[in-house]
Amino acid sequence: MIEINALNDSLSRISNRLISHCQSSIPLMESVCHHLLKLGGKHLRARLALLATGACGHALEQGESLALIVEWLHTATLLHDDVIDQTDQRRSEQATQTVFGNTASVLGGDYLYALAFEHIATLNHPQTLSVLAQATRTIVEGEMHQLAHRYQRHLNRATYLKIIEGKTAKLFEVSTQLPAIYLSAPSEHIQALTRFGHDLGTIYQMIDDLLDYQCTSKDSGKTQYSDLHSGLCTFPLIVLAEHTDSTMHDLIEQALNGDSTAQESVKTALHSHNTFNLAWAEIITLTQAAQAHLDHIPNTPYRTALKQILAEFIETHAPASSK
Repeated sequence: MIEINALNDSLSRISNRLISHCQSSIPLMESVCHHLLKLGGKHLRARLALLATGACGHALEQGESLALIVEWLHTATLLHDDVIDQTDQRRSEQATQTVFGNTASVLGGDYLYALAFEHIATLNHPQTLSVLAQATRTIVEGEMHQLAHRYQRHLNRATYLKIIEGKTAKLFEVSTQLPAIYLSAPSEHIQALTRFGHDLGTIYQMIDDLLDYQCTSKDSGKTQYSDLHSGLCTFPLIVLAEHTDSTMHDLIEQALNGDSTAQESVKTALHSHNTFNLAWAEIITLTQAAQAHLDHIPNTPYRTALKQILAEFIETHAPASSK
């Protein structure tokens, strides 16, 4: 079994370092960054980095710096996301931009990006630095890609997957990939952990897209239908469009552009065309493929724990008929 105490100790140290290492001579900068960092969170990406470290046969402490880096990177994206989406709340508290304003939040995100790169440079490992730089570019491009396609129904599956690769999957991918590269794991193991992280992130975003339609605010902390009302064509609408004709396609576009009557019709169509069951069936298939990637690394408790994270995603959110 995994040494749970060791894992929790590593996560506790990372949580403390996220704040203690985020220092600036400008008090406002610290206040902006610390506001979100102190709200905590699941530190899922840090957990993935630590488990990947263990899966590569190394002590968890050897992955703590990389876990810290991916958490800073993730927090930077949240600061920027809250400005882009004009989010009022984050983790049940006031979002940073509602407290400090848009400009300070953007600069705080920029500062955390800089911290992540400053920290990875101290590892003196050019390949990990290169991978992180490429990942950051992909993350930014994903947000820009989504912005370019806002209010458009003409979003095919390939474009949707490209968007969520940047928005979500890439950061999950580097969380499991960087430790394997840094610790000189065999190429087969690096590839397996990279693919698992990518698929895990894709599944995570697909589920998040579905929850936007299927869960109430009370259940999930999300505002139901916020993606639709914001003009975002996400996974449920992609699936609906693939199983309907041009009449429905036009209706989806009207809904994305704010037509309230069209929005209600689309909500009804999602149920009448069995869209959610079709979408969950795809997620289950992708989950099986993601789990299979890990069969190419040694069978250890850390591999089991990585698989369990994915299994818990499905167990927590998928309807009983899809499991």
